[in-house]
Amino acid sequence: MCLCTFTHSWLLVSVFPYSGFMVIKLVPGTNEENAGSYAGLLAAAFMIGRAITSYSWGRIADIYGRKIVFYTSLVLSAIFSLFFGLSSSFGVAFFWRFLLGAGNGLVGISKAVVSETARGNVQLETRGMSMSMGMWAWGFLLSPAIAGFLSDPIKQFPTFNLWVSKDQTIYKVLESYPFLLPNLISVLLCIIDFIAVVLWVPETLPETDVRSANMIPMDFWYWLRSFSSSSSIQPANTNDVINYRQLSQNGSQMVAEDEEENVSIHDHMTHYESISLLSTSSIQLPSSNNEICNDDDDPNTSCQSPPRKATMAFLWSKIDTRNHLIVFWIFSFVAIAIDEAFPLYCISKGGGLGLSEGSIGKLLSATGIIFALTQYHVYTWIVDTYGLRRSIQLGALLSAPLVAFVPLSLLWNDEGEGGKPTSNSLTWGSFIYLSLLLSFIRIFGLVFFSSITIATNRTVIPSHRGTMNGLSMLGGSIAKGLGPIFAGLLMSSGISSGAFPPKVGSALVFVTIGLCSAITAGITFVLIGKTKGAVDGQHYRY
Repeated sequence: MCLCTFTHSWLLVSVFPYSGFMVIKLVPGTNEENAGSYAGLLAAAFMIGRAITSYSWGRIADIYGRKIVFYTSLVLSAIFSLFFGLSSSFGVAFFWRFLLGAGNGLVGISKAVVSETARGNVQLETRGMSMSMGMWAWGFLLSPAIAGFLSDPIKQFPTFNLWVSKDQTIYKVLESYPFLLPNLISVLLCIIDFIAVVLWVPETLPETDVRSANMIPMDFWYWLRSFSSSSSIQPANTNDVINYRQLSQNGSQMVAEDEEENVSIHDHMTHYESISLLSTSSIQLPSSNNEICNDDDDPNTSCQSPPRKATMAFLWSKIDTRNHLIVFWIFSFVAIAIDEAFPLYCISKGGGLGLSEGSIGKLLSATGIIFALTQYHVYTWIVDTYGLRRSIQLGALLSAPLVAFVPLSLLWNDEGEGGKPTSNSLTWGSFIYLSLLLSFIRIFGLVFFSSITIATNRTVIPSHRGTMNGLSMLGGSIAKGLGPIFAGLLMSSGISSGAFPPKVGSALVFVTIGLCSAITAGITFVLIGKTKGAVDGQHYRY
């Protein structure tokens, strides 16, 4: 799971350090000062694609199992990453970036699997989520550093032609496609993850709830046919409808009847019933939970009714789930806005630091070292001391709002002729200041995201977690799609619009994002403070 979350993080943010330079190459007339809006669109394309498909990935995981989502996502991500690196125009790059997001269902299912693997062990779940989200944060830190180092090697390393002759094919390829190398790393990571999932990741959805993957082509065909049907699809007759109580009592007998063919309970459904699983009118099959209570039931009372189907409306009607999702979505918006704005601030020569891709990579590498040495211990101590609820609130308060102090780095940076920062330089004062500030923001950002993930998983029963995480990623993808656009427009208007001096404009950009983050922290205190703390029929101490 750690490898999968790192890979997803890499796929999402590795484009950030070179997106501005890629825009300059692919869009005529752009430069370091006005590339922000295009760079924001390029970064947002991934989230636009993910927003469209993330809920469907969650439904697929709750029907066909978790591992089929991993396999499909990794294969598609490898293919689309390669084509993105070979893009020859902005439109083509946007298209492949969009498909890269649409074909990726890794992060939502990874969160569900981490909680399910713990099997109710709260301490193990906390540490497992810390490690998984820690790798996510590692991806946010290392991906820009490595991708920035590998992008456009011919430009970054003037001696590159001493290592590779200009007549060699590799030189010509990298000259035509300067951003191919970071995307080849994406392909390599997907291959490694695929092997790891095959060898070590268990299927955490109960076997009786898993519909055979062999049924996917037929299910997809009937799903397509449903769009051309003038009437809603219904089971052939009432005898085809699976009654929950009968199935729960006689399920073992049904499986025994087909033991020779090794057919699962899901495979007893008619074609029409299999299609209804993908629609809003699907029949809820029993999960591994024998007794499940709704929110209004007494958690100490035995309940015999089947669990309701995990539709968007049902999940949204659960107050605890809704509050956690809203907070997660809003914080995701400001977090991704920071990740987009900071590299644009670094490359800007007028209102920023004027750094190269390599210099940005060094800064983020230093941040990563500090983060690596402290994040796990800080997170586990905060959760053990204050519980999940306070951890969420502290993470929101002590992370993103601090971005307002980023422009102070200009005060310690060398100034050249005309009062502008010397190109490609970063003094030790600015280097240490930014490393400490960014690592602090990242550490408490990890505290927030890890805690909110665990808490949100606990607001639903296990058989609903795939769908719930799909819904979580749907809203999160929309938020993270809007965040880069918001940050790119802010940076372009603040630095190159002429309304403010460039340095003042960049300061206003980060103050604005910091103010949005502070408002988000306030919303977090209000909504998370209202949670009832009743999760899966048990009362957890948040």
